[in-house]
Amino acid sequence: MSVWDQPFLFVRAPGGNVEDVDRMWAAGFRSIFVNVRDHPPVAWETVRRKAAAAGMPCGPWGHTTKAGGVFSVEVLDLLVQTADAWRSPLIVNSEKEIDGSGDTLTKLIAEKVGGRDAAISMQAFLFFSVEWGPVKHLPMLLQIFPAESPAAHDPTGCRQRAWDAGCENVYMTFGSYAGQKPSLYDLKAPYSIFTADDCGQNYQAWRPTSTGYVSKKPASKPPPVPTSLPSVKIPLPRPVKLRTPNYMVGVDITAHKRATYRYIGAPYAWGKLRTSNAVTRRTYGPSFNVLVNDARSKAGLVVGRGVDEPLYAAMRKAGAYLPYEDSLLLKWQAAHPVNTLVHPIPASYKFHVCQGLHETGGLPNNWAIDFCADPNTPIVAAEAGVISRLSGSAPRYDKNDRTGAFGWTVYIQALRTYEYFITHLGTRPSELRVGLRVQPGDTIGLVGDQDYRPDHVHYGVSSSAGPSDARRRITAVSKAPRIR
Repeated sequence: MSVWDQPFLFVRAPGGNVEDVDRMWAAGFRSIFVNVRDHPPVAWETVRRKAAAAGMPCGPWGHTTKAGGVFSVEVLDLLVQTADAWRSPLIVNSEKEIDGSGDTLTKLIAEKVGGRDAAISMQAFLFFSVEWGPVKHLPMLLQIFPAESPAAHDPTGCRQRAWDAGCENVYMTFGSYAGQKPSLYDLKAPYSIFTADDCGQNYQAWRPTSTGYVSKKPASKPPPVPTSLPSVKIPLPRPVKLRTPNYMVGVDITAHKRATYRYIGAPYAWGKLRTSNAVTRRTYGPSFNVLVNDARSKAGLVVGRGVDEPLYAAMRKAGAYLPYEDSLLLKWQAAHPVNTLVHPIPASYKFHVCQGLHETGGLPNNWAIDFCADPNTPIVAAEAGVISRLSGSAPRYDKNDRTGAFGWTVYIQALRTYEYFITHLGTRPSELRVGLRVQPGDTIGLVGDQDYRPDHVHYGVSSSAGPSDARRRITAVSKAPRIR
């Protein structure tokens, strides 16, 4: 079992309480990491000897900064050299000194650490201005220190942010200094404590209360896109009574409604999709009509442009929409998406683009546009999809720093190839939950009231077809019609 998969302790200074290794072991801690930046390796010989006698690995850790707050390559080299000499794992403690460094310093850390058993200790919410890909394979130890970090009040959101940044294994480090108590935390093993020096020898108070903490991101599957429906009769939800507008052949809008109803499994098509709504005013063209008429022909029904209740009564009776026609409709949808695209901000609210097309920091290949708007401006789903993730932190934890983190975040997996990342929300509807289906124009949150940056929503999208397609999609979203 890896040292990261069992509770362990950070030790700040040698001597005194921190040499009571037997008490640490009795409380369930299985390894210790000692501060070699501020105390040379030779100062830790007593602790190392006692740890070895108890069967506890003892490795080096150190903050990779010195005077001036700049990144120190010397400290990083010292950690690697000490770990090699001790034949132990190591922890690289890098914080604000790597903010804004892109991938320069993470590549350096990965290069220096190489294939050694190493982890990174980092503040609770990973910087968007850092590219974490080069160190994604290293365990990430998030500093859950409520005494100094507002984001630390939401450990789950911080873990999700690290997963979103690509980190493969994410663990919690709980602070024991500045009056922080065990009752502040969910002590579900494995985790670490910073520091043993501040526990006052009462290690039992910090022992695990349970096990089963999940460090790896659970495998997520995109919502399945059906290619055919089961061969059972699914009755229409209610009798179909159509009014054919002059800008669309009635068969198109009807088939759209019925296909949408099957596609999303919800009564949205009958409640919200109104033929009078401007966003639905589109003609699908002859290729779509050919599919519908072909299905009707095979069902032995009259093919024609007229749409009336007797025709649909006959279709329901004959089961013409099951399953052949639906499979044709879904195939047509795959080639001609029926998802209506709408602008993120409704027409009755003012906004302006405060940052144009740009890549989301910390989310490679996610392309976004920032829309500035007044606090409490509704933000809507740009297209149909499923809530795939919820993360973020309460707006009251806003902080004047360079992470860019603020407010709640919503992820939407669209029915096609796109996943949306919408953040800086001050409020989310209470009914939002993972797995909930949303439709174009559904409100997913309100713009937050930000203290340290312009009030805005960051609206981004990733595409399975690549970054070029993502750029095209978010540009199309920014030009889409605004709902009323």
